[in-house]
Amino acid sequence: MSTRIERRRFRRDASSSLLTYLVEPGDLRPTSVAVPILRDTARNWLDLLSTRVRNCIVCDSWVTSGQCVGALLLATPATAKPTSASCCAICME
Repeated sequence: MSTRIERRRFRRDASSSLLTYLVEPGDLRPTSVAVPILRDTARNWLDLLSTRVRNCIVCDSWVTSGQCVGALLLATPATAKPTSASCCAICME
């Protein structure tokens, strides 16, 4: 879970531009997601599904497990060395 300071930093850094990646949840190899912070964010997001239910960003249905996830939308500020990242899911339906 991110802190208030981390969320503010992400908003400030992302105000200029974002780099986004749409990846399959099983495709988190280093070659598919070039920025390590994005790979770690995606893995952490998927690991926390057992304790925290999330919503699909397209249809707003509940995403309760990794089997429900069709794709992950990852974002990071377009800086040389990003220090923050964001992750959300699109369900299988």
